[in-house]
Formats: sequence, structure tokens, C-alpha cells
Amino acid sequence: MSKNHPIVDPDAAVAALNDLVDTINATGGVTPKYDDRPLEANTPTPVADEDWVDLAVAYALACRALGLPLQWAGVEERTSSPEPTEEQAEGFTGAEPVVAELEALEAKARELGLAPSDLDDVIHDIASEVASSINNQGLYEQIAYWAKEGWATVDVIKKELERTAKEKHKNRSSRAAKLGGTSDKQQ
Repeated sequence: MSKNHPIVDPDAAVAALNDLVDTINATGGVTPKYDDRPLEANTPTPVADEDWVDLAVAYALACRALGLPLQWAGVEERTSSPEPTEEQAEGFTGAEPVVAELEALEAKARELGLAPSDLDDVIHDIASEVASSINNQGLYEQIAYWAKEGWATVDVIKKELERTAKEKHKNRSSRAAKLGGTSDKQQ
């Protein structure tokens, strides 16, 4: 989740957004979709670095804040809309809806007779994709996510790491004993 830092210098903020947009546009914009990436299917990425999905998200937010259209690579005619077309936006994790948009979506869900439990599978799928992505990035990203999103202190994380390592060691020892090998204690 992104942090919402207060704007201290609006002119500098606008300049930073413009620089970000200008840089991405100068390097080719973003790809319309990326079908060959299982974790980022249909997610635009910067042409200059197709592995940097988060940069495309920041670019989309900057374009939205400035009222500018996204520059789509390989798209001949650009829309004058600051938002991607419906086809381009499919699966795009770019700009987060504002409170009014979220309230309108909630009202739509209620109008359709949906209950919170009706969205359980969608939320589970999203959370599973996030977890998979974080897990694939290694220990540092896992621990950073845990500290930030799990609201865990360094001491809590250290204790859990020690408990997890102890459990892992115990499981290895018991598996080795079951297989007729020597456990770590016997060595």
C-alpha cells in the first residue's frame, strides 16, 4: 500500500509529477498489456523497463493528477482522456479510486444485491497474488512487507524468525529419523 505523505511544496510536487510523466513519455510510454507474465497479466509496464510494474502505476497516478493522457506504446491514436480506455485499463492496477468512487461502487454492489461474502473469492485471489509476488522477491521483501503491513516490531519479527527456524529444524530432524537416517541431535 502506498503511503499518503502531505504535500509540503505544491510547486515541487507538480514539478516532480511532470518530470516523472515526461521521463516515461520520453522513453516510450507504457505497454498496453503484458500477456506473457503470469503475475502481471494485462498490466501495463514502462517500455524502458518492462519489469517495473510499480513505475507504471506511479506514472498512471501522475498522469491522473495532472489531467494528462497515458502514452501507450504501439497505439497510433492517443485518447485525450487522462484515463486509459476500458480495454487498456482491464487488469491495470494504476490509479486507486477516491472515496467518492469507492462509495459509488459500494452503492452499486448493494444495488445488485451483493453481500460482503459474495466478494470473498475476489479478495482472496487478489491477496494470494500479492502474497505470491512478495514471496517470490525473497527474504528482504517478505520481512519488509511483514514489518509494514503486519504492523510488527523488530522484536516480534525476530522472535517469530527464531520460532520458525526452530520449527524447521525440528521438522528436518523428525523426517530424518522417520527415514532411518540420523537426526541432527545424533550427529
